[in-house]
Order: sequence, then structure tokens, then C-alpha cells
Amino acid sequence: MPIFPYTPTWPIATDLPSNAPMTFQRNFTSLDSMIGVDHVPFNSGNNGGYHTKSTYVAGGVPACAGSQAVLYAKVAGGVTDLYLKHDAVGAEIQMTQLTNGTPVAGGFGQTFLPGGLIMKWGTANIGVASTPVTYAAGFLPNFPTNTLNIQLTPYDGNANYVSVVPATVGPAGFNARANAPIAVYYLAIGN
Repeated sequence: MPIFPYTPTWPIATDLPSNAPMTFQRNFTSLDSMIGVDHVPFNSGNNGGYHTKSTYVAGGVPACAGSQAVLYAKVAGGVTDLYLKHDAVGAEIQMTQLTNGTPVAGGFGQTFLPGGLIMKWGTANIGVASTPVTYAAGFLPNFPTNTLNIQLTPYDGNANYVSVVPATVGPAGFNARANAPIAVYYLAIGN
């Protein structure tokens, strides 16, 4: 970020603008330039709005009081991510996870959810016997710790039921079975 020269001790109550017009002009120009970094600058449409938000790495977890919330950047594993801390005793909540890459969209994909959760989705063909389903590769091939929830939605086939085989759920996938072959969309959440 550029450095904007500003004289905070000028003017004082007894100073006249005619005594130092360049200091006045420099202070106002610096304020306009500084606001224009992330905000819409003065004398343009949408005054007061943001066009971007730059967040710089904090020197630690910022302090906040009462009912405040603080959004800040923090380096973990050599990568900068966004974190949120709310109120004076609130826990630090990770809002992004770029440490292992970026979210993947499409028929098979995954994304990071605030608070450390990861959501993965895809399709699978499920048979009558216990059929293994491995999560599609992405920025994380497996959930680092646990699979917390799996949702199966049939989209092709004549099965009356499809279910996850409970003892097979793990960080890399799960097994499912149906009473007849069926194609499903899966949605899994884990951490």
C-alpha cells in the first residue's frame, strides 16, 4: 500500500488556511487517495462503497471488545487465509482455506466452508451389493479428520431405497447399497 503524507498536528485552532495552503492541500489529497484504495473515491458515484477490500496479515489474533467482529488475514502453512473473531471471548473462525488449493466446481467438486468444514459432491453408480464410493480428487483428496454427513439423491434407476453402509464411512469415501442398481448424486460434509 502506498504511503500517504499527512500532517496530523496541522491545522490547530489558531492556524489560518492562508498560512500553509500546501499542507492543507496535501492533507486533503492524502485523505482522498487513501479512501480511494479500497473505497469508491470522493466525487464519484456510490460514495462510501467498497470496490475491493485489502486485508493485511495481522501480527497475531487481533483483540476485540464487546460485540465487535474482526476480519483479518493470517499466515498458516505459508499461505494467507482470512479469519474472523467475534466479541472479546469469541473463538477464531477460519473463513477461507487456500493452503491446499482452490475450490473445485462441476459434476465432481469440493469447497471449504467457514469454521473448518469441507463439502464434497459427485455422482456414483450404486449396486445391490455394498458398492465403494471414493470422493473425487480436488484440493484435498480425503477429509483430513472425519466424514460427518452423507446425503444420497437418486437420479436414475428403479431402486426403492439407497443407503450408506455405516461401518464403511471414512475420510476417503463410503460404501452404499440399494435394492436395485441406481445412479445417485452424493453430498458429503466433513472436516
